[in-house]
Formats: sequence, structure tokens, C-alpha cells
Amino acid sequence: LIFALLALALAASTRPGLAQPAPVPEAVDVPRTLRLPLESADISLDPHAAPSGPSLNLIADIYEGLMQWLPGPSPKLAPCLAADWPKVSDDGLTYTFKLREAKFHNSECFKEGQGRAARASDIVASFKRLAAMSGERQHWFWLVQGLIAGLDKYAEDARERGGWQGSDDEAIEGLSAPDDSTFVLKLKRPFAPILSVLAHPALSVIAAEAMDHYMFELQRRAVGTGPYRLHALAASRLYVLKRFDRHWGEKPEFERVVYATPEGAEAVATGQWGECELDASLARRHVRDGKLFGPLAKAPVELSIADDVGSWFMSFNMSDAMVGSLDADGRGLRKAVSLCIDRARMAESCFGAMFGRAAAEILPPGAEFAELGRHEDWGAYDLKRAKDALDATKFRGGRNPDTGNPLSLTLFCPTGEFNRRMVEVLREGLKSLGVGLDALQTSSEDLFTAMDTGQGHLYFAGWFLDHPDPQNIFQLYDSRNIGTGEENRNTARYSAPEFDADYAELCRLSGDAAHQARRRELVGKLATRLLEDRPVVPLMVRRFAHLRSTNLEWPALPACVFDRVRFIKTRKS
Repeated sequence: LIFALLALALAASTRPGLAQPAPVPEAVDVPRTLRLPLESADISLDPHAAPSGPSLNLIADIYEGLMQWLPGPSPKLAPCLAADWPKVSDDGLTYTFKLREAKFHNSECFKEGQGRAARASDIVASFKRLAAMSGERQHWFWLVQGLIAGLDKYAEDARERGGWQGSDDEAIEGLSAPDDSTFVLKLKRPFAPILSVLAHPALSVIAAEAMDHYMFELQRRAVGTGPYRLHALAASRLYVLKRFDRHWGEKPEFERVVYATPEGAEAVATGQWGECELDASLARRHVRDGKLFGPLAKAPVELSIADDVGSWFMSFNMSDAMVGSLDADGRGLRKAVSLCIDRARMAESCFGAMFGRAAAEILPPGAEFAELGRHEDWGAYDLKRAKDALDATKFRGGRNPDTGNPLSLTLFCPTGEFNRRMVEVLREGLKSLGVGLDALQTSSEDLFTAMDTGQGHLYFAGWFLDHPDPQNIFQLYDSRNIGTGEENRNTARYSAPEFDADYAELCRLSGDAAHQARRRELVGKLATRLLEDRPVVPLMVRRFAHLRSTNLEWPALPACVFDRVRFIKTRKS
């Protein structure tokens, strides 16, 4: 079967001339097949050890978690394997989920090979395996690390034993299954974004029998409850999924999904593929002035340019007496530095004109309520305003009032050509203000040490959403995350009691309809506070270009939501 499927994929890769497109073979439509590019050779179907975005795309087709994101103008969180929103205790620590009736795909791991109903005990077992895999080179335990009562200790003990060795009966305070249809999650502290985390493919529910039967073979085996089941694969070259007819939800339109090595723009134009990514080389061949040209301009395709789900930024060391003060002088200095940076030039230098843009927002594209984080001042480049802002402070003319000498700022950033180009643009902007720059390109370890101990004045950093709720970004400015040594460290060393209080309230509010108005209000307040205090300077956003078939309706979902295939439909004429 695998060789037959490979032959089919190779046959589909024939590229007839665009001037006279060959008719699409009837076999493409019967059964209805959606062909998508496999944009990585490093693929694993194991939710707990997925190495890449393409892996997570496949996992999201096959598996499901308690929650999911629905497409729309703004991401919308909704129950998935959970029958409804959980009941949350008054102290915000205990979440009680009732499960819907959902079946696992058929597998040899089950008695007589028939998939059974998903149980709460499968969720407990999946969390425990996630924790036990935390010693592996690639793992996702950090998504819930420090959140669930007793799970960190279980993960530590598992690492000492050598990692995942199969299921066990050890009780964990924060995970329980009172019955097959009830799962109880207990947190160590109130953290409403846990519901967003539960929508991540790494928190998918795996059948307990599959974990023990396949062990580490789950990288190429899969037993989930999702709308598609794994049908065949040729590792890292071809993955064929077939629609799961016993799925609990709305039936996806396509009977089969084939992921394989992309066949280029012509294959999309002739209807053989749904989309392909356009790299710089393909863009030069097919795109001019931001539009398709040549044969592709007349084909049933469109150019889709999408922002990445994160950004590069520069943090001020807010614990430094000079650049970090929250008075008019400190705010004016930080505003002047922000206004003197030519972000558009920086993005073009680092990514190319089509594949990067200046950042003008504190909340990355794709985040819930992202529009509240946009402001022209975040991305403005205006040397006159920069000089006026600086001259309105005690640092007039770019001089230190205590010594009369020109100001000089120390920047810590990673090594490499990419960061060197960023440094050049920053240096030129500061020079226009009469301010010097001492750029220390160093190892990641030394950079993090500088951030955690408050060395220097400035730091280059970046953050990319794992889930699209705004808390994912605002945690980076919570004073509790100063100097922690953790990935979500407060790189700016920013501390503002009002910000912390509003952020803490936001973390107590779930994303259901009852709390949306208050959550939106809090997000607006937090974004405004950051704009006033300016502990950070958004710099640039990477962009990706895809050629997509206009015969398909593509769901509006950010790239950090991997569950899109079930929502793709044929466009109605």
C-alpha cells in the first residue's frame, strides 16, 4: 500500500505547463483528497515529543485535547473532548471536566482491534507520560511545568528513573479520574490560561493502551480521537490520513488528507495541491510588487502573506537607575530610543522586503484581542520626535547630566549575522541622538545571565506564541518572572504593582463568554500601561508567503493553532 501511495504521489507531482493546464484526474476527487505540503523532514507523530510545527499539524488532525480553538476574526477557545466548559472552584485551583462521548481510532493495541470510548483515566495517563518525557531532548512538559499539583515532582522522579518506562498507578494530587467521564485538574496557583494550554496538540489525549503497546514507536504510530486517522506513511516523505467516520463532531469535508514533499507553485495552480510555501527563490519567479504575475496571475490561486505568531523586541533593563526609571526622564529616554530605530530597514535587512515588517504592536499577530495591543507609537520611526523627546528630559543632546559626557548604552544580544544586522540599525539610530552603543554579542547562556542579574542597559529578545491568549505575552512583564532563569523570564526586569494586579486578575478569568468583556478591558489596560512605561521596544515580525488554491476556503486561524485541516472546505461557486 505504501509503495502504491508513493507512486500516486509521484504521479501527482507531474507539472504540466501553466498555459494549458492538464485536467485534474478523476481519482483526485474520488475519494475527495486534500494534498498539503510536508515542509519538514523532521516529523514525529508523538504529541509529547513533536519536534516541529509540521509534526504538530499532523498530530492535531489525528488527536484531540480537552479544549480547541475555533476559526474566526479572533481566535475563540471552545470545549473539544470536554463536553462543556469546566466547573472551576472558587479559589481558581480546581477544574472539573465532564467528557463527551468520543471514540479512539481502531488499533491493534485494543482488544479485537476496536477503538473504545475515551476515558478520564486516559487523560491522567497522558499527563503523566508528558511529565515523564521531560528528560528527552525534545519535550513539551514546560507548557504545564510549575502549574499542576504534584506533577513536577513526578516528572523529576521519572527523569531520575531514566524517563518514560510505561504506565504506573502512582497517584498525583493534581490529576484524578473519579469516573470514566469526569477528569479533575488541580493547580498550584490560579491560572485561567491553563484552558488555552489544554488546546495545544502536546496536551492531546492518547489511549492508555497505545502508550504501553507502542512506547516510543508513537513517533510513527497514532491512536487518537481526531477527525482523521493515520492510514499509511513513509516516514518524513508521505503521510496519508483517512477520515474517521465515528468521530463525535462535524464530519470534515475531505475523505483523505495527504501530506508529502511539496510539488511547487505549478501543482497548486493546476489543482493538484492545496498550497505551497513560497521561499525567496519562488517569490522572485512569481511575485512582483506584492502581487502574482505571469501564468499564476490567471490561475485559481492567491498569494497569502501571513505574520509569524511572535516578534523580535528590545528590552530595557528597568532595574537600571538611568534607563529604567518610571519618571518623566526615564520614559522620555526610552521613547526617544524607540523612535530612533528604523524598524522597516531592520526587518528588510534581516528577512528581505517581502518576508519581514516593522512591529507596531505589543501583542503578536494571532493573539486574542491583538487589536488592543496595536498603536502607531509602538512602531514609529521619527528622528525629529526622537530628538524632541530626548531634549525634553535631563538627557538633552544625548548627554549624561551628571558627567556632561555623551550617553553610552550597553546592549547584550546573541551572536551571529542576524543580530549583527539588528545592531547596525540600532547603532545608527542612537548615533543620530548623540548616544553611543556598546554591543556585546554573546552566548545564549551569558545573555540570559545578564538579563537575570541586571547587567547592561538593553537586551535583544524574541517571543513566539504557544497558544494565542494574551496572558502568553503579558507574563513576560509580570514582576514574579524577574530573574527566574526560566524561559518566560521578565527580560525587561519590569516591576509595576498596577500591572501585576491587573495581570493577576486576567489570569483568574477563563475565556468563556461570561468573562469576555472584563478580559478585554484588562487586556486594554495592560497594553496601555506598557505603552506608557515602555519597558520594551517591539522591533520586527517575520512573515511567510504561501500560494493557496482559491478553490478552497481557508480557516482564519493563527499559526500557533495547528488544528486547521478539519475546517478547510471547498469554496462554493
